[in-house]
Amino acid sequence: MVYEAAIVLRAEIDETAFEAFKGLVSEVIKEFGGEILLTDDWGARIFSQPNKRGNRRGRYVYFIYSCEDGKVIKELERRFKINEDCLNSLIIKKEISAEKMLKDYKNPFTGQVDAEGRSDRDVEKDRKRFARRKTCWFKANKVEPDWKYQTTYRWLINEFGKISPKRITGLSSKYQRKATTEIKRARNIGMMGYMTNNPTA
Repeated sequence: MVYEAAIVLRAEIDETAFEAFKGLVSEVIKEFGGEILLTDDWGARIFSQPNKRGNRRGRYVYFIYSCEDGKVIKELERRFKINEDCLNSLIIKKEISAEKMLKDYKNPFTGQVDAEGRSDRDVEKDRKRFARRKTCWFKANKVEPDWKYQTTYRWLINEFGKISPKRITGLSSKYQRKATTEIKRARNIGMMGYMTNNPTA
């Protein structure tokens, strides 16, 4: 199975502790017979809103790994809870092949484009056109909503942080559910707020 994991660490973490943390994740995955396929440092970011501990910034690190033993998730989560540098984490099991996932991956903070290479402005124009016709934007563009790429779901959230309903978005039931799930994942990891539609900077 292929998994993606995003971990938020303290923004003030030094490079030695950061490298040690990456080593710890790699060690746990290898211990369960898994393999790290990709590691990406997203850098220190300002949260869309302060987390429950009052932190306003965090350093994101992202992994794609493969492992057949599902117990690795419990062990990683246990290690993250007892690590003082770890603020939050998100681990998701993916139903696609490792090759496709690695091929489609782009750093979400380099120019804010979605998995298809569309910028925020392009998506905004496109989705207004589709909203008028009440046609599912995701189906028409063959795009999947993804918590990493804010351009694929940010337009579904109003200025008060509420997710727009299906009758307004024009999405199919399947994609409305998928997009809602991805928005909730983004909120969990601090990339979107609960009260506004301001993304992580």
